[in-house]
Amino acid sequence: MRYLSPMKFPLVTVVFVLLTGFAFAQEVPDIPEPKKDSATVALEQESTFRAVEQSPSFPGGMDRFNTYVANHLEIPQLTALFGFTGRIVVGFTVDKRGKLTDINPISNSGLGLENEIASIIAQSPSWKPGIQNGIPVDVKYTIPFKFNFQKPIIDMAELKGCAYQFTFQIKDKTYSIDQAEPILGKTFPADKIDYARSFTEQPEENKKAKKYLIQIKD
Repeated sequence: MRYLSPMKFPLVTVVFVLLTGFAFAQEVPDIPEPKKDSATVALEQESTFRAVEQSPSFPGGMDRFNTYVANHLEIPQLTALFGFTGRIVVGFTVDKRGKLTDINPISNSGLGLENEIASIIAQSPSWKPGIQNGIPVDVKYTIPFKFNFQKPIIDMAELKGCAYQFTFQIKDKTYSIDQAEPILGKTFPADKIDYARSFTEQPEENKKAKKYLIQIKD
């Protein structure tokens, strides 16, 4: 079951970018991102776009595709609790019938956004297929989606009331959430969290059990 947070997060944009370099989104200021983040690495490894005479298109155009994704987006619970600013990458193929196949989350935010976008894409209406030499052909895309779910303050009460179990690593010692609260406070700044170690490097068995070790920066 997916989780729709009652909180409002400013979604700056979901940028649909073909590997030809065209972007279909409202102009917004760039969001600072770490060098060689998960999305950047994914794009470098998966940078394949088959050039065709006529590219596939979503019904109504790519602006409508952005609207379709945004309208169907349900914020994953981990994202609602901890926030996410940056890009995620999902690949898929528009086949010669206009069906979307081989939908594949490529980057690893650790917060469930890739699977959420992949689920939305899987339910997409059929596209107009790509054309090469007058014949419909399969076309593969690798696409970054840019998000800005800002959560500057982490609320311990929200963490206690969710479906996940959290422990905290603080200066090489592990604490339960109740033990960590007197140290960190009932709320604390999100920038104290090492997001990479807390989410993208989390063991798979922890993710399946919804048990996360939150790494606090020294």
